[in-house]
Amino acid sequence: MTYAEKHWGDCSKAVAYALNFVQMCYMSSSACMGDFYASKCPHRGDWSIQIKDFVYPKSGFSKKDYYFLDTNDYGVSEKLMNDFIKFGVERENFRPIRYSMDNNIILGYSVCPINTLPKIYHLNSAIKKERCLECQLYSYEMTDDSMCLEAYNGLAYPIYISEQALSKIGYISKTVEFDEVIISLELYNYLIKKYPRLECRPVFLGNVRTDDREFLRLH
Repeated sequence: MTYAEKHWGDCSKAVAYALNFVQMCYMSSSACMGDFYASKCPHRGDWSIQIKDFVYPKSGFSKKDYYFLDTNDYGVSEKLMNDFIKFGVERENFRPIRYSMDNNIILGYSVCPINTLPKIYHLNSAIKKERCLECQLYSYEMTDDSMCLEAYNGLAYPIYISEQALSKIGYISKTVEFDEVIISLELYNYLIKKYPRLECRPVFLGNVRTDDREFLRLH
């Protein structure tokens, strides 16, 4: 049983997967997040790009091949990155994670998809807020939906997307709304054979609110 099946039940209808790594890796307390990011839009603090490689202490990394970084990004080992690349993912989708005491030492790589998918969501319990007049993108927020939380035992929701968004995923993409890293079904199936415990969240077509049968996935 895969990580996704264990946590979200039947994944036979999944059309893609989102990275969902849980092994936390923390930067030094002296690191300033503002040193690593620049805003793409002066009116939206939540829409930014990475401008500098992350730096981490060695103690934050173990022998595991994937991590959830405290910058809300995903990190992978060189071995896992090379498997992405062997499948066809471009090298430009990864940035080095450097050792904080010696920038010449690379501890791993952060996953930074070039391809972005704005507005992919008929999403779960997300609702649109205001639209930025500068960049023309909407901001989103999650509503309190006890029915969804109960249905998934308090876990993160599966992700629901449209056919249009699915056609633009390619091998790997990042969403604008919640910075989800989504990989194609083909890439997931390739990686899961090499990393049978790979932590990913299923992506389905449609809308969680109109897909009542999915609420029964874990019952």
